[in-house]
Amino acid sequence: MLAWSAPHFLEMMGRHPILTENSLRIVGNRAKEMIERVVAMTGKRVEQRIAAALLRLAEQAGTKVDDGIQIEFPVTRDDLAEMAGVTYFTISRALSGWQKLGLVRNGRQRVIILAPDKLARVAAGADI
Repeated sequence: MLAWSAPHFLEMMGRHPILTENSLRIVGNRAKEMIERVVAMTGKRVEQRIAAALLRLAEQAGTKVDDGIQIEFPVTRDDLAEMAGVTYFTISRALSGWQKLGLVRNGRQRVIILAPDKLARVAAGADI
């Protein structure tokens, strides 16, 4: 682990403008993501929020496998509930329903998105 004091980091940024540029890009992307999440929480149906959270995870940590996109780290239903701003039970119902429809396959802390195009339609508010 590497840690710098704030004064040292500011000095480094002054000497190496690329650090400033990269730092601003990272902060800007995080701020944009937070705004998108707030908008999603307030203006979308539950299913849309859950689908958007799964697609975001797939984009950030997904690996293409034979039957879809596997999220490469353990994801619990509690994790998804927190990301989508819903309850554990709501996540369970949605994932079970989507598994029956062939959109996802979920197991113990694993999720594979079988039909990303259909899940994207759910996230956009369209019928599947």
